[in-house]
Amino acid sequence: MTKTPDPLIAAGLHAFNAGQWDDAFMQFQTFWLSARSHESKALAQYANALNQLRLGLSTAPRVMLGRALELTADVPRATGINIVRMRADIVELLADWPSDGTGIDPDRLHACTLEWQS
Repeated sequence: MTKTPDPLIAAGLHAFNAGQWDDAFMQFQTFWLSARSHESKALAQYANALNQLRLGLSTAPRVMLGRALELTADVPRATGINIVRMRADIVELLADWPSDGTGIDPDRLHACTLEWQS
């Protein structure tokens, strides 16, 4: 990454990769309140969805993951986070969703990470 990331985005990425999705959600949501971009909203929804899956919820997280894909389908990349990689992880999660409608095994969520664009 060539430019210095916003401190809220950097803190959100660090919390996300540590499995602290509630903290990541708060950092990304706070950034979204000033940026109001689709990308920042998608990051907040992604973190919130993983946190809700960790808590055992299934319906709302699935909707949020789909919304994160919609929000990042065709937007400029401004946060410095590798959105292409994030989208691939979301697609994989949704593809592996149990047919009985239950959520993803929480142990599997730690494979989801965010990374900086190269």
